[in-house]
Amino acid sequence: MLSNLFHRKPRNPGMLGISISADGIALAHVRREAQGLPRLLKADYQPLGPGEHASDVLQMRLRQLDLEDVPVATTLSPGEFTLQMVPAPEVPPEEMRQAVRWRLKDTLTYDVDEAVVDVFELPREALRSGAAMLYAVVAPRWAVQARIDLLEDAGANLQYIDIPEMAQRNIAALLAEDAQGLATLSFSHDTGLLTLTREHNLYLARELEQGEQILIPVPEVLEGSTGMALEGPAPDLQRAVDSIVLEVQRSLDYFESHFTLPPITRLAVGGRIREMPGLADALSTQLGLQIIEIDFNQLLVTDTPLDAALQARCHLAIGLALRDEGA
Repeated sequence: MLSNLFHRKPRNPGMLGISISADGIALAHVRREAQGLPRLLKADYQPLGPGEHASDVLQMRLRQLDLEDVPVATTLSPGEFTLQMVPAPEVPPEEMRQAVRWRLKDTLTYDVDEAVVDVFELPREALRSGAAMLYAVVAPRWAVQARIDLLEDAGANLQYIDIPEMAQRNIAALLAEDAQGLATLSFSHDTGLLTLTREHNLYLARELEQGEQILIPVPEVLEGSTGMALEGPAPDLQRAVDSIVLEVQRSLDYFESHFTLPPITRLAVGGRIREMPGLADALSTQLGLQIIEIDFNQLLVTDTPLDAALQARCHLAIGLALRDEGA
């Protein structure tokens, strides 16, 4: 995605995924082997303190971890781009991006000349309509340039700018269940991400309003009849779980109505710093889904096992690092 903005000759093997949020920087260095599972060479998370600049902290970590020359894939943040399914224009491949740009110009809140566009096609045989469709990734040039400047100021060997949806697709492709169709759910602090994939193809993606912060059960202090403080459940937790279950159901229904593929019956969950009581049970009992916990210790070769917190922090970075260089 947005991948041909620059090209340098890689000098070190593998790919370094870099995910930057307001809270910190996650790094994951992955090398694909000729045979067997990809190897996770490094996984690192560095919190950002008050007043710290992401480029300065990243530069320090790249130097400390000896990762300055490794090819880098990073991502735009939610809100910096849109992902839209559109009919494929009947133009030569080399004219596709420009044709899509002008087709979408009336949907943009900024000048179309300031739009950076990339596209990827959906398998035509999987669409009930039989029409050629594609996904368009559209971002304002300033957002793309800001990400380039940040990474280059840090001395990173930037090669690719991707989106979280495609990074999560890369993770789903590691699971055997992706061959029959797989839903994957992950959470950042403020939002969630649901993707529906099959055989390494992304068919549907939904950003959820419920991030991890609303799903962490914070006890509510209730006043008992004796005047003593009692603990009760967080009032928003059940509503958040119900909303996520509803969004997953709607997405699965959309998938079944628009694609000729078999229904998706498995859902992988990752990217959680803390447990989310009731979510897995609700997805399983209400939707009949088989729930799979993503464990990178099983999906990758790791020299040092990753604990659950580091896996969650590096979820997106690992997905970025799994990018095929030819994709």
